[in-house]
Amino acid sequence: MSYSVPISTIKLRSYINSNLYKLLATASIVLIPPAAFAQQDAASTAPATADRQYVSSSGDGLEEVVVVARKRTEDVQVVPIPVTVITAAEIERDNLTNFTNFQFKFPAFSVYLTNPKQINLGVRGIGNNGSNTDGIDASVGVFVDGVYTGRLGMVSSDFSDIDQVELLRGPQGNLFGKNTTAGAVIINSRKPTFTNELDAEATAGNFNHNQFKVSPSGPVVDDKLAVRVSAFFTRQDGDYTNLYDHLGYNARQGVGVRLQALDNITNDLTFRAIVAHSTQDFPSISPITLSVYNPAALRARMAAIGQTLLVSNASQRDIDINARQHAYTSSNLASGEFNWDLGQYGTVTSITATQDWYCHTNNDNDYTQLDALPDYGSCNRERQSSEELRWASTKDGPVESV
Repeated sequence: MSYSVPISTIKLRSYINSNLYKLLATASIVLIPPAAFAQQDAASTAPATADRQYVSSSGDGLEEVVVVARKRTEDVQVVPIPVTVITAAEIERDNLTNFTNFQFKFPAFSVYLTNPKQINLGVRGIGNNGSNTDGIDASVGVFVDGVYTGRLGMVSSDFSDIDQVELLRGPQGNLFGKNTTAGAVIINSRKPTFTNELDAEATAGNFNHNQFKVSPSGPVVDDKLAVRVSAFFTRQDGDYTNLYDHLGYNARQGVGVRLQALDNITNDLTFRAIVAHSTQDFPSISPITLSVYNPAALRARMAAIGQTLLVSNASQRDIDINARQHAYTSSNLASGEFNWDLGQYGTVTSITATQDWYCHTNNDNDYTQLDALPDYGSCNRERQSSEELRWASTKDGPVESV
């Protein structure tokens, strides 16, 4: 069972098997009054994503879905691009924290992830195998608060305090550059507010899963300067038992914090500064030895040095290795965004950013107790600087341009 405790509400999320789910569903049919079914039917017909025109609001009606798929704020209905949106309400309701969760909300979207370095995204079945090849760029571009991420490992960690996630399917090189041949993902975090607010959440689940999130926001100078802090901590034990040291593999731990400041310099000029830091540290998954081409020969060689070959099965998930399967990442980002409203002459935007990402992996690639390949891994460091300067005309004119 998983318990989520925001400031004013108590939510219950359940990690339950299919039989228990069927039992609860049957009980709900008996206990829910007919009026509730009418409300549920109306809610179920409301679209879950922005492939359709509107999403459910907190009130009785529907609210407009606004996207930035064309580098400007627009109603998704007028955007001639196949766009799917995960709204803030869905992110909070379903506890969506990373790309592994996002893939269940996006149609024709796939995620391959074994550790923070080996992540690959695909759209409509298109995506390269660049996760293991450092010299190959991704086919799906990822943009966080307007900043492009040069390595997908930079966005393999959890996200916190997210406002909206957009998936743009198909080539998006016209507005987003060459590394978007399969599509682009746009992630926008919540901005600082000029009213005091505090969001906090604690979640617990099986495999000793613990997650904590906190996000205070408010003004420093009324109507002039506001700040927001978004922090999270996530950990979970592994579900693969290593008989050598009795530790759980395929575990995960992540910590992150993002600081934002929003300055209304004038009525027409705003500046948003972001500083973020996150780390990941966990034993990654190890292949389970299900069969060996010539088990007799290998067993004999291992027996000669006093070791036993472990041949497991997919249900037991037992491994027996004598070195670490481990991955660690550290990511730092600083960005500044100016927006200058020129009235009838459009808007000028400048986004300047620098990122530093470090990754170290260690693998026992013989997958046994032998010291054959105990330290097979790599270290990566990505340093990236970027500048985007754009002008967007006013909307609803005879000609619109970016």
